[in-house]
Amino acid sequence: MENNIRPDRLQIIHKIRKPFNYLRFFLLKIFKAPYMDRKGFVRIPLSTSLWAPKRIITFGKNVQLGPNCVINCDIKFGNNILIAQQVSFIGRNDHIYNTKGVSIWDAPRGKDDVTIVEDDVWIGHGVIVLAGTVIKQGAIIAAGSVVTKDVAAYTIVGGNPARYIKNRFD
Repeated sequence: MENNIRPDRLQIIHKIRKPFNYLRFFLLKIFKAPYMDRKGFVRIPLSTSLWAPKRIITFGKNVQLGPNCVINCDIKFGNNILIAQQVSFIGRNDHIYNTKGVSIWDAPRGKDDVTIVEDDVWIGHGVIVLAGTVIKQGAIIAAGSVVTKDVAAYTIVGGNPARYIKNRFD
């Protein structure tokens, strides 16, 4: 974790901020999502929106979310994950829209699978990830992408919808 420090920030500032990150997680857990769980260090800004229909939000070790992220689906994060600001994990089937005689307002909710973000993943600014997708180990998602299907391990994807760009390693 010591390598994940901004170049303009002193190491002592990082050590001072660490207990506040733990406190912030527990405040979010108490007031926004009591079903949330973590296995290690997690950095979640208070501006993060948290909601999961089946009450599944889990974080591994060393997971960092940027400001103004949205989690509106059931999700499991692995370890060593960096997520930029304004990234949204949203439901794919929030409303059933094709039932005749029923307005969208009155339509029942659809069902989504749990979203999985495996270890060593980096997700860029403003990405939208639809529920039920699996982002495999080592993947990188380019800023502004819309992830509609599973992302292979150690690949870089981008665009709308997100498509393969290249492998992370040769």
